[in-house]
Amino acid sequence: RERRDEIGDLARDFDQMAERVQQLIESQRRLMRDVSHELRSPLTRLQTASGLLRQATPGGEQANLDRIDKEVAHLDSLIGQILAYARLAHLESPVRAPVDLARLLDSIADDARYEGRARGIDVTVDLPDRASIDGELELLRSALENVVRNAVQHAERKVMVKATRTPAGLLIMVRDDGPGVAEGELGRLFEPFYTGSDSGSRSSGIGLAITRRAVDLHGGSVRASNLDGAGLAVEIGLPTAN
Repeated sequence: RERRDEIGDLARDFDQMAERVQQLIESQRRLMRDVSHELRSPLTRLQTASGLLRQATPGGEQANLDRIDKEVAHLDSLIGQILAYARLAHLESPVRAPVDLARLLDSIADDARYEGRARGIDVTVDLPDRASIDGELELLRSALENVVRNAVQHAERKVMVKATRTPAGLLIMVRDDGPGVAEGELGRLFEPFYTGSDSGSRSSGIGLAITRRAVDLHGGSVRASNLDGAGLAVEIGLPTAN
């Protein structure tokens, strides 16, 4: 039976507030998803127009078209990430199958090494021979790749990817020697479109938010910390298969 005193009123106000907050969160996710879907069609037309324009444009203007194509590709990637995040927000459980995380990390690091070479970024790995987890391969790939690519993007000279066995499973650490993050903002690094308060601090876009959600879905944990001197470390703990 509902209470009719001040405590009952407070409980009802709290329930209404919680329901309103949940509605706002769902509205925000739905808006982000719907806007991203709507952007896909004009973006496709823009890509087509750019290709046609390239065929009819003198060679001297190719550099400008290259820039347009680069920005369009970046926008396409961002829209894809937003849609992926919106899907993950409503996913309750991944489709599980055995995944060799050591092999997956080695492949991701190899791709990151290729990307970082142009900027002189060295990517090193220290991995066990084999480490399996029951999980969804593409979700795990996205989660780990986002962390490694973020490290390469902000590193000065080097990135280290290391995985060690623990009693609970596997601990993955990705370290870079970049500027790090203000201590008070470390927890916000995994929020969508986080941008640090300092002008020179890193922006995480939406990739690290995808990482946190994907790791949560696999029963794991993720956290970031600053290294002594300079750099950022991201630690991901995942339970391994029996």
